[in-house]
Amino acid sequence: MAKALDSSRMGVMHEGRLLLTMAVPMMLSMIVQALYNVVDSIFVAMLSEDALTAVSLAFPAQNLMIANRFDEAAREMEQAVKLSDKKDEAHYAYSRLIFDKLTRNNAQPYEPWTLEKALSEVEEANHINEQPIYRNHQAGVLYALKRYDEAANMDQQLTQT
Repeated sequence: MAKALDSSRMGVMHEGRLLLTMAVPMMLSMIVQALYNVVDSIFVAMLSEDALTAVSLAFPAQNLMIANRFDEAAREMEQAVKLSDKKDEAHYAYSRLIFDKLTRNNAQPYEPWTLEKALSEVEEANHINEQPIYRNHQAGVLYALKRYDEAANMDQQLTQT
C-alpha cells in the first residue's frame, strides 16, 4: 500500500529528493505535450503546407493554454486572426485550439470558449477558403455537439471527394 502524501514534506524532505519528486512529473508532462505538438505538426505537414501554417499559428497560444492563461491565449489567437495574411488558416487554428481544450483539457473551464465558438471559427475558415481539412474538423466539432446527422453527412461528402 502506498504511503499517504505528507503535506509538510517541503519543510523536511532532502532538497534533491524533493526536486526529483516534484519537478520530474512536470517535466515529463511538458515533454509529452511538446512531443504531441511535434507529431501533430508532422502529420499535418503531410496534408498541406497551409494546414501546417495553421497549426504553427496556434503554437504560442497552446503554450499559454498549458499554463492556464486562457485570456492571453484567446487574445493571441484573436490577434493572429486579425493580422494573418491567410485568415482561413488563423480561424482554423483558433477552432482547433478551442476544440482541443474542450475535448482534452476541460478541467479548468474558460467560458468564452465553447464548441459553438469552435464551430463558428471553422465555418469562417471554410467560408474563406474551402479545404477538406477544415471540413473534416468541422465534422468533428459537429459530432462533439451531438449533431450526428450533420457530422455524418459531412464525413460522407469528404469521402466522396
